[in-house]
Order: sequence, then C-alpha cells, then structure tokens
Amino acid sequence: MKNFHGNDLVSLIEGRNIGYQPVGFIIDSPWIPGWYGISNIDYYSSDDLWLKSKPEGC
Repeated sequence: MKNFHGNDLVSLIEGRNIGYQPVGFIIDSPWIPGWYGISNIDYYSSDDLWLKSKPEGC
C-alpha cells in the first residue's frame, strides 16, 4: 500500500468522498471456513465470525 492509499482509506472511514470507487481483494486461507465449521458466505460476510475463526497465532 502506498501512502495515498492509506490516506484514502482513512478518508473513507471518516465518511469523506475520495472521488472514486475503491476496489479491494480479500486474501485469506480458503480452508478456514470449513475448518471452523461455517460456510464461506458466513465467513466473508460476518466480521465477528471471521475474527473468531482465526487459528491461534494468526
């Protein structure tokens, strides 16, 4: 991430319009939802489940 990306992220979090539609990728281990016993859609759509499903040390 470059400095201006970080600045844009902070602006978005603060509710400001940055003038473009940002796009991001979720990069994560594909085995975690199955290992934790939840569906992929639940894993990627729930912050709470995503955080709880992380193996120790991650």
